[in-house]
Amino acid sequence: MLALCDVDAKHLDKAAKAVPGARLYSDWRELLEKEGHALDSVNVAVPDHMHFAIAFTAVEKGKHVYCQKPMCHDVAEVRALTQAATRRGVVTQLGTQVASSAHERTAVRWLREKVIGKVTHAYLCSNRPGASKRIACSDRGLRSARNHRPT
Repeated sequence: MLALCDVDAKHLDKAAKAVPGARLYSDWRELLEKEGHALDSVNVAVPDHMHFAIAFTAVEKGKHVYCQKPMCHDVAEVRALTQAATRRGVVTQLGTQVASSAHERTAVRWLREKVIGKVTHAYLCSNRPGASKRIACSDRGLRSARNHRPT
C-alpha cells in the first residue's frame, strides 16, 4: 500500500500503524495529485456523499476504483462514471458486503444454469438495525411484504 488518506487524524494515525511506510494525507485531492503517477487503483471507503467525487476523479486519472456502496447517488452520476471508466479503460467495482457469500453465488449459478425456474417473487430482508422492513418484489413491482398476498 502506497498511501493512506483520512480527514480524521485519529483514524489516519491508527491506519498508519497498520501500514508502516505508507505516505499519509488528510486530503484525497492532494493524495491523487502527488501519488497518482504511482497508483494502480484507489479504494474509496469514506462517507457516502464523497463516493462519486473521489471515484470519478480517480477514474479520470486512469485509476481502477473499488468503492463502497453507494458508488453514485443518481443515474446521471452512474452514466458519467461508466462513460469515464470506458473512455479511460479502467475497471470499477462496487463493494457489496454480505452479498457475495457461497449462498448468493450458488443462487446466481443456479439461475444461470436454469436449475431454478422462472423467478416470480423475491423477498429481501435484513437483520441490520433500521433495515428490518421487509420488501417483496414481483413482476408487479416492489411493495411492503406486510401487504403482500401470494398469487
